[in-house]
Amino acid sequence: MWLPPDSEPFIRWVDYQLGSELEHLPHIVLATRRNDEFAAAVLHSFVSDDIELTVASTGPGWASRRFLHAIAYTVFVTNKAKRLTAYVAASNEPSERALVKAGFKREGTKRRAMNGEDVHLYGMLREECRWLDDRSASFSPPLGSESGLGAA
Repeated sequence: MWLPPDSEPFIRWVDYQLGSELEHLPHIVLATRRNDEFAAAVLHSFVSDDIELTVASTGPGWASRRFLHAIAYTVFVTNKAKRLTAYVAASNEPSERALVKAGFKREGTKRRAMNGEDVHLYGMLREECRWLDDRSASFSPPLGSESGLGAA
């Protein structure tokens, strides 16, 4: 995991991969690399006590414990949010499995919300998050070639 000093190339890559336009929103980017796989998590849509999560990856192995801890820490400790929300295309079963394995709960369906396809809504409340523990009080994602955050 690393902190890109300039988040713009990462947000542009996520937008390209997903056909989104997140670069126009305030956002925080976290990135990770495992073997030949790469992933970028974008935290955006900071509304009241909720932050939305969008992830693009080159493979299914993006959800390492360290990366999930960094996401949880950024959302629940640094930004003091009470919930984290993720949307996933109904046809994207691998991503749905990854969210459930990470502790998200399916909360509903937005019909025809993404290019005519249904989207499933997942949420995680702070008190449900198993990625925070006593270490979170002193955790700070390291900077450099293997760890970090980038904000815009």
